[in-house]
Amino acid sequence: MDDRLSTTTIRMAHVMFSRGCPFPCRFCAAAQTKIQYRSGTSTRSELIHLKETYGVEGFAIVDDNFIVNKKKVHAICAAIKDLDLQWSALSRVDTIDEDLLRAMRASECIEIKYGMESGSETILKAMRKNITSEHIRRAVRITHDLGMKVKLFVIHGYPGENAVTTHETLSLLREIAPEVDRVSLFRFVPLPGTYVFEHPQEFDLHGTNRDPDWNGDWSKYHIHHNPYHWWGSKDDFQVVTDSYQTLHDFIQDYWLDRHE
Repeated sequence: MDDRLSTTTIRMAHVMFSRGCPFPCRFCAAAQTKIQYRSGTSTRSELIHLKETYGVEGFAIVDDNFIVNKKKVHAICAAIKDLDLQWSALSRVDTIDEDLLRAMRASECIEIKYGMESGSETILKAMRKNITSEHIRRAVRITHDLGMKVKLFVIHGYPGENAVTTHETLSLLREIAPEVDRVSLFRFVPLPGTYVFEHPQEFDLHGTNRDPDWNGDWSKYHIHHNPYHWWGSKDDFQVVTDSYQTLHDFIQDYWLDRHE
């Protein structure tokens, strides 16, 4: 887990203000679909303790999806507004609005990390992400215009990924790049518990514990820079590997080399 708060070097802590995510993304292994929020009073009490005991100057909310119930988020923002703590949170791109983002900014939110996943409408539909490229553009634009940093999470290699869908992701990233501060790129992994993992035939999935020849290596399921061939033919995998490298090189050149 990143031990920085956005691009700062301030003393910070990781906190959880909610549990669960009600959305049906097929790549996600979130086990709890009903979201539960802590109260503003509870979150305020924890933050005061962290500030007084450990001298933290900020915090990162690491919930699966913090911004779902806008009323709850507003209540938390109001409860912590006077604590003089910078913070960040994760969100979908379609659950925010300008009024909510203004409240977050007023309570010293400095960065929102959005699950973009892909710039291809085809892949987004296949993932059951239920968002569009316009949702992504709008969320990035409003967040940036309100003075908060934007970080995007991108997943490459979901079943059906190819050179065309990768180009669509590249095109969208190039378009919105001036308003985006950080990008984290992941290669698709059929995590146990996800829809993809549970329906291997639907996705021509192999190399998992559903295969007779599986070698029992659970370490294959790490999500960072995963190089394994999970679905499709060898030719499919070569296309995905090559197109991932193109995407990786663009992100490395535009963001890591310029902003880190």
